Amino acid sequence: EAWPDYRNDDQILFVGPKGTLYGYDRRNGDTTVMLEQIGAFRLSDDGKYIAYAKAAESVYVAKLQGNAVLGGKLAYKGIAPVRMEWSPDSRRLLLAVVNLYGTQPSAGAATRSGPLVIEFE
Repeated sequence: EAWPDYRNDDQILFVGPKGTLYGYDRRNGDTTVMLEQIGAFRLSDDGKYIAYAKAAESVYVAKLQGNAVLGGKLAYKGIAPVRMEWSPDSRRLLLAVVNLYGTQPSAGAATRSGPLVIEFE
């Protein structure tokens, strides 16, 4: 389940009932569609990046700029993240995962359930 997350003191991101990621601005009451057909998501501590699950089996990472999600890139495939946490410096993403296929995921890790850390350059 995706929980709402504060981007800053005035902006909240949340997933609607059909997997649409919305951004809500408390200052003016505007709600913006940011992504569609996602599951869980997690913002980096600095609010510059977002990790999100898509199609319940892939994790993507993208940059946030204003109300836009830029350059969503596949970070890992073949797992269902049940929880995602960014490191304080936004260089690593911790995933609590469940392997959906019982085969080796695309990033080259062994078949697994449990924690997984992805490092970004």
